[in-house]
This record gives sequence, structure tokens and C-alpha cells, in this order.
Amino acid sequence: MVVLPYDEGFGPTEKTSTLLVNAELRKEYGQLHAAIDDAKEQLLKAVRQQAGSRRTDFGTEISATFTNSDDFDLAVTRIRDELQRQRDAPFASVKYDTIFTEQVVSALNTPALKNTVEDYIQRYNQLLSASTYFRKEIFDY
Repeated sequence: MVVLPYDEGFGPTEKTSTLLVNAELRKEYGQLHAAIDDAKEQLLKAVRQQAGSRRTDFGTEISATFTNSDDFDLAVTRIRDELQRQRDAPFASVKYDTIFTEQVVSALNTPALKNTVEDYIQRYNQLLSASTYFRKEIFDY
């Protein structure tokens, strides 16, 4: 069988991977992905325990929060980089479900609150830029 270098109609399937991949490499690839999936589940379980939450889909929530997409790997990479720079965890004992209730989430999604927060940020930045003594690098939201 001859497979052209790029033929969109002949997309990747289980049969093409069987045809084109060495069986030993395919097995190693499967084992690596199984180990990655297991590590992800262990991470999510640890996050759930630390957060004191009963929620089950932390992967989706983490992805959406840190990447505005469903790219969990990218989100974890961003978080890892931020955690490496972080010196302490002042809110580690706060339970996630205490803060993010249905009422809080729906309030955060209202246009009025979004506009108020945006106005606050703009005014805060104006004050810092006009100040002789206070700078953005020193003071944070």
C-alpha cells in the first residue's frame, strides 16, 4: 500500500497507526500516555483534597480558569511557573467550595459586577500612574 505524504481524506485512524508504527514503539507510546493520565488523576485528586472540595471536574475548571480553553496541559504549565515564583500560600486553608458557591459564581457573571470591577481596575491604575510614591510593581490589586 502506498500512502501519499499528505492526503486529508486518508486521516489518522487506528488502522493507519497500526500500519505505520512499529509495534514496540506503539506499546511504549500507549504506556507513556497511560502514565500521564494516571499522573493527571493523582494531581486532580490532590488538588481536590487540598481544596476540601466535593467537585469532580477540577480539570475542566482549571483549564478554563488559566487558559480560557480546555487545554489542561497548558494550564498546569502556567500554574507550575507561577508556583515556582510564589513564596507562600496564604489562602491554602480556605476551602474552595466555601468561596465558589453557585451564588458567588452567578454574581461574578453579572454585567453590573463585571463593569464595577473593570471601573475599579481602571481607577486604581490611574491613581498609581499619577502617584509620586506608589508604583504598580510595589502595590497590587
